[in-house]
Amino acid sequence: SSDLWGRGADLTPPTGMVSIMDAFQRQVEHQPEALAVACGDVRLSYRQLSERVMQLGRVLIDSGIGAEDVVAIGIPRSVDTLVALFGVLASGAAYMPLDLDYPRERLALMCDDARPVMLLTHRATLTNMPDLPQVLCLDDAACLARCAAAEATPITDDERRMPLSEAHLAYMIYTSGSTGKPKGVMVEHRQVARLFSATNAWFNFSAADRWCLFHSFAFDFSVWEIWGAWLYGGQLFIVPQAIARSAPDFYHFVCR
Repeated sequence: SSDLWGRGADLTPPTGMVSIMDAFQRQVEHQPEALAVACGDVRLSYRQLSERVMQLGRVLIDSGIGAEDVVAIGIPRSVDTLVALFGVLASGAAYMPLDLDYPRERLALMCDDARPVMLLTHRATLTNMPDLPQVLCLDDAACLARCAAAEATPITDDERRMPLSEAHLAYMIYTSGSTGKPKGVMVEHRQVARLFSATNAWFNFSAADRWCLFHSFAFDFSVWEIWGAWLYGGQLFIVPQAIARSAPDFYHFVCR
């Protein structure tokens, strides 16, 4: 559906489906200075978000990351979480979220099963993370310097291991394991796109929408919250964890 690519603007996709990163970049080009995400005092426009994402994406590509790789992300709820998520997608790889509230044993089980090639995390959370072949702490001075030195323009397929397509893996999220062993569910770019094109007639998504990232990004409902905003040029507000655990506080957050 062409509605996926933005209402009220000539954002018709090229023949055939393209990746959700291409859809996001169309919004960046259409409204670069519009608010994309807010978390406390941190507010990024679509242009600012894209620049940070592309810089990290190039650092990942330089580290050998690409299509069909899985990259684990274990970062406290913040703008950095989303920059990491999008940076992985920009490189051509798929992300696997690690909920920091999970026991280390569960995180290790997930990583043993999925075998991610890299972990993106923060220094403060590294001690609870499983051992992986490559580790990148996004708040480490060396990593920050590498990102700052990288180009911030959109990453092209010429830079990636292979052209990013609709059929490439976008993410891997594990089930709760309530019926036994947690299972990794692998979702492609085209399946994320179809979620919104198939439901647009019900919700009429638009750039006027404001969304809350309420759930853990290790829970699949977060996909709805993140991409519902950014595929259509809307605004995403990250709900602090303390507020998410208090119904009255969350109510006042939404009202504000």
